Amino acid sequence: MLSTRGQMLNYREPNLTDNVYGRDKTTGKTDYYSYGWGDKEKHYYRGAYLDCVRAIDFVKSQTKVDQKNIYATGGSQGGCFTYVAEGLTRAFKAIAPSITGHADFEEGMKIVNWPRANFLAAKAKLGMNDDEMNRFNAYFDVMNFSAHITCPVITCFSLQDTTDPTRTNLAPFNLLSQVKSEDKVYIINPFLGHATPAEWNKRYLAFFEKYYSEKDPTGIRPINFYAYTNKQTIIYDLMGRKTLHPGKGIYIVNGKKILVK
Repeated sequence: MLSTRGQMLNYREPNLTDNVYGRDKTTGKTDYYSYGWGDKEKHYYRGAYLDCVRAIDFVKSQTKVDQKNIYATGGSQGGCFTYVAEGLTRAFKAIAPSITGHADFEEGMKIVNWPRANFLAAKAKLGMNDDEMNRFNAYFDVMNFSAHITCPVITCFSLQDTTDPTRTNLAPFNLLSQVKSEDKVYIINPFLGHATPAEWNKRYLAFFEKYYSEKDPTGIRPINFYAYTNKQTIIYDLMGRKTLHPGKGIYIVNGKKILVK
């Protein structure tokens, strides 16, 4: 779980007082889209995108992580971060963005009011014209990261979504020029708004499973877990959680990496 600057863990005490990213201290409301808008170095999403890159650096530095099998998923803004993180790092075996935001700004502004109103207000304040506004937004537009993505992608979008409409979801997916057609899947939800269906988790996990590498990562040895059932053994999954009933996968047993088959 990733908390980019000013969001989630960084949008609650004791970190709230240090949160300057689009937060109105009088109303408490946030407006990340407008923070630093017009300046590529200071705009919120430049920092947020780089937070995603640093998060991947951190994950890959952990000894419990199987670097051959790293995946990413996220919805709405998280869908944006999922696409962008893969485009900037190519770190993932497969990704699952959904109801993706922050995409196809120029066309999206013709459909929905948000974040159009934010952009128009910022444009007027800086004295920009439409072309200058669109060029700036293009720098952060998710669809312009798609050509750098090389891993399999599954996504879902909803036809009644008035936050991140179908068109803005299709734009980054249609531009996955380096991903084979058989490795690209989209799921349509005809009756949902800005939401994913209940079975979405199962769908993308099954998709990830197709690309899981069976080759044992370096330094990990396969064993039969049940040989340990009568011993006093501490078993952790790759997120560091104790577990008593592991399924297939890689675990930490008595400080050593093992592969349960």
